[in-house]
Amino acid sequence: MNILVPHNWLLEYVKTEATPDQIAAELSLRALSVESIQYIEGEPVYEIEVTPNRGDCLSVKGVAREAAAVLGRIGVRAEFCDAGSSSVFNDNGLPELDLKVDIQQPSLCPRFTAAMVDNVVIGPSPALIQKRLIQVGSRPINNIIDITNYLMFDRGQPMHAFDYDRIGGYCMILRQSKKGERITTLDNQERVLPKGAIVIEDGEGRLIDLCGIMGGYNSAVDENTRRVLFFVQVYDPKKIRQTTMVLGHRTEAAARFEKGIDLAGVSSGLAQAVLMAQESAAAKLSAKVLDIGERETKKVCVAINYSLINRVLGKKMAVEEVNSILADLGFKIEGKKALAPSWRRGDVNAPEDLVEEVARLYGYSNLDSVVPAALAGIDQDPVFYWEDQLKNVLQALGYVETYSSSAVSSELLNRCALDLSQVLKIKNPLVQDNEYLRISLLPQLIQSAAQNLTHPLPIKLFETSAVYLSSFSDEIPEQPQKLGLVCASQSENLFNLVKGEIESILYSMGIHSWEWRGASDSSLVVFDKGATAELRLKNSDGDDFTVGFLGFACAEVIHNFDFNCPLLLGEFSLGRITDMSCRNFSYVPENKYPSVKEDLSVVVTGNLPVGDLVSLVEAVADDVLIKAEVSNIYVTKTPQGLSRSVLISYNVSSSLGTVSPQKMLELRNRAIASLELVEGVSVKRKE
Repeated sequence: MNILVPHNWLLEYVKTEATPDQIAAELSLRALSVESIQYIEGEPVYEIEVTPNRGDCLSVKGVAREAAAVLGRIGVRAEFCDAGSSSVFNDNGLPELDLKVDIQQPSLCPRFTAAMVDNVVIGPSPALIQKRLIQVGSRPINNIIDITNYLMFDRGQPMHAFDYDRIGGYCMILRQSKKGERITTLDNQERVLPKGAIVIEDGEGRLIDLCGIMGGYNSAVDENTRRVLFFVQVYDPKKIRQTTMVLGHRTEAAARFEKGIDLAGVSSGLAQAVLMAQESAAAKLSAKVLDIGERETKKVCVAINYSLINRVLGKKMAVEEVNSILADLGFKIEGKKALAPSWRRGDVNAPEDLVEEVARLYGYSNLDSVVPAALAGIDQDPVFYWEDQLKNVLQALGYVETYSSSAVSSELLNRCALDLSQVLKIKNPLVQDNEYLRISLLPQLIQSAAQNLTHPLPIKLFETSAVYLSSFSDEIPEQPQKLGLVCASQSENLFNLVKGEIESILYSMGIHSWEWRGASDSSLVVFDKGATAELRLKNSDGDDFTVGFLGFACAEVIHNFDFNCPLLLGEFSLGRITDMSCRNFSYVPENKYPSVKEDLSVVVTGNLPVGDLVSLVEAVADDVLIKAEVSNIYVTKTPQGLSRSVLISYNVSSSLGTVSPQKMLELRNRAIASLELVEGVSVKRKE
């Protein structure tokens, strides 16, 4: 997630003379990736990428903590100053807040605080607040709403402001929603809720807050508001995340709640909101502050494994230096243990986490360029090794690699004639149109090829990635790695060309035994059933199995995507091919004697695969090497059905010398005899 942090706002928390460029460079090297420095409202603003585990940095204050620690490590003066954290309430002598609160499940909301101010004068916010909200991508609304947004960006603590007099019965019931309940949120959109969302119901039975995501329209602050209830709380992160995904509606507040909120910052955040309301809206605190639930998070104390740090970093670091780095990051050192600060207690809980903290602040660029002992001896996964190898081969053959999402749309699956009932549907898709998990790489490859038809032919694309196959039980889907490729070309010999390219890949992976057969069932309707072959490999036990299919696209696919040329498709199991691969190559010198080439013209009236004819010819070899292939096939119609004239070309060679005419005649006769033993096969003899 990317956030915007104005430089001048940052300087309120970290006192330093470092320039924006220097801060950006050092943060990127040791903490957070600064994508760019923009100028908004005439001032430098950092665009910063924050990783999912660092929810504490989704605020100016959080980034300032990191900047102070990082700059201090390179000798630049930087002092972190948290002046607002000591804000406290003075509600002595005030009456109890007239608000009934019923939290039905404490786990939904571990901390619930509220403060009411009255005599509120609604108007525009001070110019500085409006300017800073614009700089971080927000929109100023009024002096009360702007306070809640400002403090969320400032401290990472989302909060909400209710019009106190619009809360029915001055009652709040915090509970889980029932499936199908409806609420109109502040953006004036009615939302149908799933079961289990955290909501607040008032005393009149109305839903007035979709907790952690957006407030209700019926309790919003407007120009007529005089009494405001500032509402600061901590919610169950898992519930907030689930609700945002189901609704497909993610707000700045939800992005922070779902990563966990620091309990220690709740009281000071609420106090600061009241103080700002007094300054900008003439408000005054009119009742005691309401504070329900946990006030402190459980302490997290992690052992500092100094030997592990040295082993992983490949560098001998003094105990004092390790302790100093951790202290700069807010850890309290107690002997050989580090007490995590409140804002890191959900992120740091193991000795390995401390290794990462020390490494990044010490500086990865300062580590020696050697493989650490902890990582030595780890073998690369064979699948990844061979994936790199076949990518190199395919690129050398003129193919272009593509990358696509694992999620696909129903529209694309329908255009490829795939049955949606056989595809897993995503309950909470990131993009509403892409709601299915792919079972094949081909639909997206076909789509990419169609989008490139304006380019010169041939168009050759490939992708290696996982597909998602399931028995539709509660088990995790099977996720085999596949190789998919497409080739759009006007070549008359397209199939044989691509078939040869696949065989080149097999050769490069140390595989020398395979067979092509007519495909009885490709399991994917994108293939033309009459023009598809299956690739079969044999293992060391002599068992053969199908590893994929190569064939032309069916007529429906050609029509749906407006292809004006043949489209050849291939999809293969990368895992199965990898299992048969071999890295141990041996050099075989080229035969110095020339080979002798002959042709056999075979007529086939049955359904025998032409690959079997090739195998029969090659099988007659004894002390010579025969390599056969199908050179041409001519199909004619006869009263008895289809007849195929197959031209088989074969080369005969020997390491002992040039093969004699007598030997060639002997081999030819044996091959003819072997072929004619097969029903429906005859050989045309020369006159």
